[in-house]
Amino acid sequence: MTTKINELKTALFAHKEVLICSHIRPDGDTIGATLALREVLLTKGILVDIVCDSSIPQKFSYLSEVKEYKRVEEITKQYPLVVFVDTASDGQMGECYKIFYSHKNVINIDHHVSNKGYAKYNYVVNKASCCEVLADMFKEMGIEITQNIAKFLLLGMVTDTGNFAHNNTTANTLKVASEMVEKGANLVEINLQMFKNQPMSRSKLYLEIMSKSQYFHEDRVAVIIIRQQDLQKYGLDNSVTEGFIDYNLTISSVVISVSILETKDKTYKVSFRSKGEIDVNRVAGTFGGGGHKNASGAMLRGYLEDVVDKLVFTCGQYLD
Repeated sequence: MTTKINELKTALFAHKEVLICSHIRPDGDTIGATLALREVLLTKGILVDIVCDSSIPQKFSYLSEVKEYKRVEEITKQYPLVVFVDTASDGQMGECYKIFYSHKNVINIDHHVSNKGYAKYNYVVNKASCCEVLADMFKEMGIEITQNIAKFLLLGMVTDTGNFAHNNTTANTLKVASEMVEKGANLVEINLQMFKNQPMSRSKLYLEIMSKSQYFHEDRVAVIIIRQQDLQKYGLDNSVTEGFIDYNLTISSVVISVSILETKDKTYKVSFRSKGEIDVNRVAGTFGGGGHKNASGAMLRGYLEDVVDKLVFTCGQYLD
C-alpha cells in the first residue's frame, strides 16, 4: 500500500540525519532522484549521506555533487532514516541490502510497477521516472523546487524516457519537464552530456556489438551480447553500455530488444525493451526480475548459450 503523502512528509523530515541509497549500476534517474532529494533535505538543515554499490559512470562527472557518493564500506553507523530511490527490489541494492536489512526505518520511493513495497514507508507511483514521481511529490508537499533541484529532476526524466522518445512518456511527463525548464534546468546541457559526449572507445565498442546483433522469431526479437572481454578490449566498464539496447528497436520488424551483459563468469545482467503492447515485465518476471511493461531487467546465470536459448524461447511466448 502506498504511504499517504502527509505521513511520508512527516517521516522524511523527522530526523536530523538521513542516508539515501541509489541502485547498483546507476543511471540518470537514480542519480537525479538521489541528488534532488539530497538537495531538498539539505535545505531543511538535515545532514545527508548518499551511497551506491557501484561506481558512478564518468558521464555524470559534470555534476560536482556526484563526488559526495560514499562507498558501501564507508557506511559504518546506524541512520535514523534510510531512503531508497528508484530501487524496485532488494536485488537492485547490491551490498546496500545490508544497510536495508539492518535498518527498520526505511522509505522506498520508486516508479516501477514490479515494486512490491518492501519498506516501512512505500511511495511507489507508476510514472515514467522516479524523478517525475519526486517532482510531483515535492509539489504536493509544498516544497519549493529550486534551479538545482530542477536540474537533477530533469536529468532523470530525460534519461529514463530516452529523451522523451519512449512510450512511457505521458502528458504529465512533458508538463513536469516543462516546469523544470521554467525553474532553470538546462535541457540542452543534459542532452549534450548524456547523448552527445561519448568517448571514441565507446563508439568503437558500440559499432562492434551492434554488428554482431542476432535476430530470432522472424526478426521480431533482437539480442546483443556484451562480454567482459569486449569491454576490456577498449578499456571500458559496464556503465558505458547504457543505451546500447535501444538501437535494435529502431528496426521496423523488431518488437523486443534484449541486451545480455556479462558481469562475471556465467553471470549476466539482462535488459529487455519492447514496443507497443509487448509486456517485457512479464518476460523479466519469468526469471525473477521486473520493471515496466516496455522496459525491464533480470539477472541470469549459466552457460551463455543456455542463457540465450532460454531468453529467445521465453520472448517468443509473449510475441502474440
